[in-house]
Amino acid sequence: MAKVGTFPLADAGYWAYQGYMDVKTQPHLAALKTALQTLKDSGADSFEGLLAAVLSEVCGQLFRVASSGSQRGRDGDSAFDEGATYFEAKLYEDSVPQAAVSGKIVDLANDDKGQVDTWILCATSPVSSQHADKYRGSLAAIGIGCLILDWPPGTLPPLAVLLAMAAPRVERFVQDHSQDPSAVPWLLRWRDAPGRDNRRT
Repeated sequence: MAKVGTFPLADAGYWAYQGYMDVKTQPHLAALKTALQTLKDSGADSFEGLLAAVLSEVCGQLFRVASSGSQRGRDGDSAFDEGATYFEAKLYEDSVPQAAVSGKIVDLANDDKGQVDTWILCATSPVSSQHADKYRGSLAAIGIGCLILDWPPGTLPPLAVLLAMAAPRVERFVQDHSQDPSAVPWLLRWRDAPGRDNRRT
């Protein structure tokens, strides 16, 4: 298992809800989200590829992007533990539709071989508490933990905290693969924003 639910990856969720978001952080987070939206949504050079790279660095083991076609309920997984950790990438501007996630969980449940410990939902938009409860309940019923790293308003987004844990890699990846380089210049200024806010306790 890729240290999900324990240090370090669960810190992305924990610290996001411990600190206060300084108003000075908001434009940096907005710039980061804008830059993320310039990535493609699938493939190794896309938002999926970015998450695989970040999870690899944060968790200390390789994550890979799933090939096209039947993906068994994930966009990527951990490589050296028989895929014990799955991740799903949702690059949205608005709230993530429930059907877009529930279908992946159904696919996983129908093809579950018992090796998956944790399923991570990474989204650039909010996941409602009602939907989050449904996802966690559905996965718990088949013995799989669920970690949701989304982008809720008014607080430090858990996904942004995860990305800040591998900030140089995020910057290089977005600069290399953005479909709109003009949207990226402010990217370098977001790096310290989540950490700065979380030190205000």
